[in-house]
Amino acid sequence: MTIQNFINGTLLSVWAVPVYAYFIWLAIVLSIVDFRELRLPNKYVYPAYGVVTLGLILPSAIDNLWPALTEAALCGVVGLALFMLLHVVYPSGLGMGDVKLAGIIGLITGWVSWGTALVALMFAFFLSAIVSIILLATRKATMKSALPFGPFMLGGAILAIAFTTFMRAQFA
Repeated sequence: MTIQNFINGTLLSVWAVPVYAYFIWLAIVLSIVDFRELRLPNKYVYPAYGVVTLGLILPSAIDNLWPALTEAALCGVVGLALFMLLHVVYPSGLGMGDVKLAGIIGLITGWVSWGTALVALMFAFFLSAIVSIILLATRKATMKSALPFGPFMLGGAILAIAFTTFMRAQFA
């Protein structure tokens, strides 16, 4: 698989590469902060909405990918709404930073496909559960220990995009 095939098969346009590079940088920064401070600062999360949205409008306009942008926007709104509902139901289990991040992850994974956005969500909960079980089993954490969820959301998104790439390569 060539780089061009990867881009066209997954990111849909070479013009989407910068926004995905930005997302990887954001994932690293937010994961470090969330592990250290158990929070996702607005100074990173809020600007990401603008950067990601504008970063996806550009390839939509150049390569006429408006359906992908529509799907990304819908996934962003659904992600935001779903995590807001989870926060309302269990506020101590999911912070507002995670809620705000869910919209960005919905946008970035929804650009690839709604299935990628769904897989990202499943990977996030799966990764969090596995790490929690390991920490509990090794007595590095208790049932009352706080574990940041943002890094698992971000990691799940990156894994979902990679998984989509792999699956599309297998069946192309």
